[in-house]
Amino acid sequence: MEVNRNMMKVMPEFIKVNFGQENYERWLEKLSKEAKDIFLSGKFTSNWYDSDIYFVKPLLKMCQLFYENNINGCREYSKYDTKKWFSGLTGFFVKIMPISFLADKFLIPNLHSHYRIVDVKTIKHDKGHWVYSILGLDGTQGAAAEHFAGVIEVLLELKKKKDIKVCVETSRKQHKLYTMYEVIYKD
Repeated sequence: MEVNRNMMKVMPEFIKVNFGQENYERWLEKLSKEAKDIFLSGKFTSNWYDSDIYFVKPLLKMCQLFYENNINGCREYSKYDTKKWFSGLTGFFVKIMPISFLADKFLIPNLHSHYRIVDVKTIKHDKGHWVYSILGLDGTQGAAAEHFAGVIEVLLELKKKKDIKVCVETSRKQHKLYTMYEVIYKD
């Protein structure tokens, strides 16, 4: 799987802001040479990068170092990144778009613009309850799944929804990994 460069650009900033320069340098030292070099340079010249080398392993290393191996660190990074991304005009459009459009027409294309994924389906879309199924997050050890959960949370926060819960569950069927998202919120 590949990820868009925008998924990685803010990661150094997030670590510096939340854990300090010294811990950022400690994180860099734990990365592969390829990942360390690109994060140090800040030059993401390609649109797409191998998710394992440049996204999953750096995120999981961050979770190991700063979140006691808790994968929810990926979700926290996602929230930070998403809030930055949607802080301007795009955020304004999210706030005014109908919730049904956000659920069916905005989230899935947004996911495709960040990950090269095999298949995304809306299973259920009722007021206050959505269910998505994604095929293709294999090999991410939960990092990409938790990242997308953070995106959903922030978008619903922009819509002023309350009691937001995004539950992530993975299952394997016929040698394929499915990730299910159950999204519950109140107006």
